[in-house]
Amino acid sequence: MIKPVINIGIIEPSPILAEGIESLLLKLPLRINIIPIRDFDDMTSKTSLRNLDFLMINPAQLFNRIRQVKMFRFENPRIKWFAIVFTVFDKETLSNFDEIISIDDTSETMLKKIQKHIKNGGDKNSSSLSDREVDVLKEIVRGRSNKEIADVLNISIHTVMSHRKNIMQKTGIKSQAGLTVYALTNNILNVENL
Repeated sequence: MIKPVINIGIIEPSPILAEGIESLLLKLPLRINIIPIRDFDDMTSKTSLRNLDFLMINPAQLFNRIRQVKMFRFENPRIKWFAIVFTVFDKETLSNFDEIISIDDTSETMLKKIQKHIKNGGDKNSSSLSDREVDVLKEIVRGRSNKEIADVLNISIHTVMSHRKNIMQKTGIKSQAGLTVYALTNNILNVENL
């Protein structure tokens, strides 16, 4: 079976670091397409870059752009964000990322981190959710509490919480607003059903 191509964007202003990361990525046993991106503004202006699976970015590129970053992430929940860390950053900045790649990481460590995110939600279509998870998702989007969902679906609160946890892991989305967008874009619900 042919492995799917993984599209990885790199935003790193240092040519030496960017080329080094690209070189390591191309040595991995994955089919990788590297997309060099000048800066965050370049990425948000190109709709063709919305096909990214991963974005590796120097966290310094996010300073004074947190609002833009959150909006872009909300609009593109399937893209996994990796911080390329070679200096100290505060926890708040690093909380914007799904994974952290240290400048000291080996290619094997990088491979494990990428594979973890491919397995834990690289496929962002609704078929990755079970039928019951889709039922729970619909009720979450409608704004129901765990107890209300349990009553409507005739399941225990613990089962609802388990499905909710699985939905968040599979989609990579933690907010109700993000799950609403996910449900609408994947035709799980339409605006009339809300």
